[in-house]
Amino acid sequence: KIAVKPITFNVPKAKDARVKLKNGITAYLVPDPAGQPLVTVSLLIKGGTFLDPAGKEGASNLMGTLLRSGGTTRTPAEKLDEKLDFLAANLNASMGDTSANLNLNLLVKDLKEGLDLMLEVLTEPAFQQDRLDLAKKNVRQAMERRNDDTTTIERYQQGLLLRGEKHYSNRFTTAASLDAITRDDLKALH
Repeated sequence: KIAVKPITFNVPKAKDARVKLKNGITAYLVPDPAGQPLVTVSLLIKGGTFLDPAGKEGASNLMGTLLRSGGTTRTPAEKLDEKLDFLAANLNASMGDTSANLNLNLLVKDLKEGLDLMLEVLTEPAFQQDRLDLAKKNVRQAMERRNDDTTTIERYQQGLLLRGEKHYSNRFTTAASLDAITRDDLKALH
């Protein structure tokens, strides 16, 4: 007996959503079809694990993690967490093989402050040492469990068979490479 108005979604055409910003960057602006007062900003940046220096495999993934969680030169990690929580904003970063992503989701009314924080995270990361130590500990724990599931071993072996040992996608983090990574390495990679 409840009447629910159907939601119609028409896939936007990329050419209609494409906007060239003053600085030359291409952006795609698409309104939320449900009309929610939320904004999602997604940045896709060239980069990734293919840039990891030899002997420091895993540096890019740590950098991606610490872009968001490691604070900035102006805002310590704890204060950044507090600011984002106050805005009810979700800001996260990740690193793939050939690209990096930085995503922000928040209310429209907080967009200016959220974009300022996003820019600060992107351009002034601090890679706070205590957060780096924690991230390395978490990576080490994941490494200890990675052979617990046969599908992980299968994917690892499949990559080696398809692309060979020297392909960048087959360079895995080891305990030695993890120990070798420092804040200075992350800053240089950034």
